[in-house]
Amino acid sequence: MGGCVDATFNCAECCGPAGQSDTRIQRSRRKLTNHLAETMGTMGAIVSIELPPVYTTRTFSTGPAPQDDVDVSNVNVLFLDCAANDVVIGGFVGGVNGQVLHICRLCAAANNATLEHNEGTGNQNLFLHAGVDETLTGEYGGWCLACNGTSWYDMSHAKHV
Repeated sequence: MGGCVDATFNCAECCGPAGQSDTRIQRSRRKLTNHLAETMGTMGAIVSIELPPVYTTRTFSTGPAPQDDVDVSNVNVLFLDCAANDVVIGGFVGGVNGQVLHICRLCAAANNATLEHNEGTGNQNLFLHAGVDETLTGEYGGWCLACNGTSWYDMSHAKHV
């Protein structure tokens, strides 16, 4: 079989017998290099920019049973709606290293909003500053957590208040 195989394309079909391949590849590469140089000259320098992931908000409300697998993929603000019943969260899934999650209670209803400390669910556990479960009852408030890819850590307090 004539032709050659290049790292980026198979030129056996376009280059002909092996003796001609090297010359045609060199010529094609030279044309491509010249084209890129001309394009960059008219467009300016090409800059590669890494964009951070896009995060969104999510409103979460559920029954009083603890939820140990709340999906926070691409979420940076989690609103808790406790108007109808208690909301109890023992763990998350989908968090990535460096993700910051703000949890905000939306109402001052009599129902509880609870985060459970280190539930051991096998998902992404929550490590709260006082080392125990925390509950907001009949008040506004929230938490700020940071993920290391495996677990979530409370950044809401410098010390237990």
